[in-house]
Amino acid sequence: MPTPGEPPTIAVVRHLLARHLPERADAVVTPLGAGLDNTAFDVDGELVARFSTDPDPGERARVVQREARLLTVVAARSPLPTPVPV
Repeated sequence: MPTPGEPPTIAVVRHLLARHLPERADAVVTPLGAGLDNTAFDVDGELVARFSTDPDPGERARVVQREARLLTVVAARSPLPTPVPV
């Protein structure tokens, strides 16, 4: 698991996939890039794994929960494809 201030690596993504989504343990993981809030990785062209850059675990959890709720509301109202939190 990356520590705050340390960018995640492909090895970290693979470890987390094996632990939380074992059916994707052998997935192809490709860095997508980093911004002010997240570092993102493509997983088999089907999943985007994002890692918050916020050092506060409580704040990271709050932001993730808020975004998951927002995506659920948007998906129910939008005709466009909307990401599904996993």
